[in-house]
Amino acid sequence: MRLLSLNFEKINFGMKSLFEKSWTNQRVSSTKKFLSRILTYRLSRELNHAKFEVVYEGNIDRKDLSSEQPDVLIYNSENNFAPVDAIEICDSSSVTEMKIAGKNLMERYALKEFFIFDYTLLEWHRLLRGSDEFTRELYSPLFKLKLNVLTGYFQIAK
Repeated sequence: MRLLSLNFEKINFGMKSLFEKSWTNQRVSSTKKFLSRILTYRLSRELNHAKFEVVYEGNIDRKDLSSEQPDVLIYNSENNFAPVDAIEICDSSSVTEMKIAGKNLMERYALKEFFIFDYTLLEWHRLLRGSDEFTRELYSPLFKLKLNVLTGYFQIAK
């Protein structure tokens, strides 16, 4: 966990390096796209549509089309569609890098939660606003929802 305390500017990790690492690998890319779409659909069915908008690969900054695009992004429709939660999907080898990128996004865009789903171990990692570290947790206090209802029967072939 020592990497999380390093200065973000000195680390060549971030959404761009993660994008290059995961989206250029056909197997990882296909898995991420499939799971992202399923999670987007299931989450949109579970959340209150009057309060939240769930988007597949939406721009985290709606005014900047070159901003990062988490795999699943949730906007608060009652607050001018401000981003409140993001979900990134990765394999176990990318979790540490994703935690660094997630923490950076949390700070820059004032997200309330950030989740990482490790599809190889079927584990959720959560970072809440005001917290310094990710925990292995699948409960979202913001949505009052256990995210295992979204991934309860995923089994990824190895």
